[in-house]
This record gives sequence, structure tokens and C-alpha cells, in this order.
Amino acid sequence: MDEQFIDMSSKSRLRRLLEEWAAKPQYQRGYGKWPNGKEKTYCNMYATAVGVELGYNMQSFYREHSGRYATRSPMNLVYDQLIQDNVKQVTASEAQAIANLGNLVVVWSKKYDHAAVICPDSQEYNEARGPLVCQAGWWNGVMYISDGKSFGRNWQDPEILFVVPEKREGR
Repeated sequence: MDEQFIDMSSKSRLRRLLEEWAAKPQYQRGYGKWPNGKEKTYCNMYATAVGVELGYNMQSFYREHSGRYATRSPMNLVYDQLIQDNVKQVTASEAQAIANLGNLVVVWSKKYDHAAVICPDSQEYNEARGPLVCQAGWWNGVMYISDGKSFGRNWQDPEILFVVPEKREGR
């Protein structure tokens, strides 16, 4: 009974934090613009900042983006770093189960240039709709990964990583 209470507390804390941070001004589309005038989005910074706030080691998620004409986006660099660092990867259903216990799982894709965080869900897992995510970017908030405002029909692409960062010691 006590263990269940602890899980619920972690679960609700994670959900609350994800939703609060997705609403912060610095993670809203158009908070800044690129030199070409296109609105900036912040899905990767949102996912990383949430992890840091929750006490996870997010070192593999940090990558500098220097140079005006870089040939690879920061999302691609981080994706490759996650593979190189051999971070723990899980399936979509495992990701949902882990998040439902109040633990962080990040979804990362270089192919679709997007990142999100798996959000605890009170509904039974459904393979067709996939995990519940909270994200910042073009669309902010909580939605299923299969929603057109998230990864959409591409969410089952094998190049999309479901990553479980390690907790930092003492957290």
C-alpha cells in the first residue's frame, strides 16, 4: 500500500511538472525566430530541462550548435550521441509503464526532428495510439504520440528512440 502511494505521488508530480513546464513562455513556438524568419520551437530544450529539474543525468542530451551553416541539426547530433553513449532504450509500451511509475522517459527522433517526454497515463496502454506524451514545440501540451500534433502516424518508426536517463546520485 505505501509503495503504491509513493508511485502515485511520483506519477502526479511528474505529470504536474510536465504540464507546467510545457506552458512556460520560453518553450512556446515563436519565442524567437531563426535568421530566415521561421519561428523557433523548443522540444529538445523542454525535454532536457524537465529531466534536469527531476534530477536525471541529461548529459547525453546536451549538444552545442555552432556555426551558421551547420550540416547537422542539434537534434541529429544528440540522437547520435544517445546511440554512442549506449543509453537505456525501451519499447513504447515499456516507456509508458515506466512513466506510469513516475519515472522519466524521453522520446527522441532525428528523422522527424522532434523530442517529447512520456507522460503518466491513467488509461490502459493501447498499441494503436501509443504512449501519452507531453511536449513543447509547434504544439505544446499533453497528447498521444500518434496524434498529428506529435509524431503522428510515424510514431512507430524504428529510428524513434524511447530513452530512460539515469537518475543523478543523491536525487
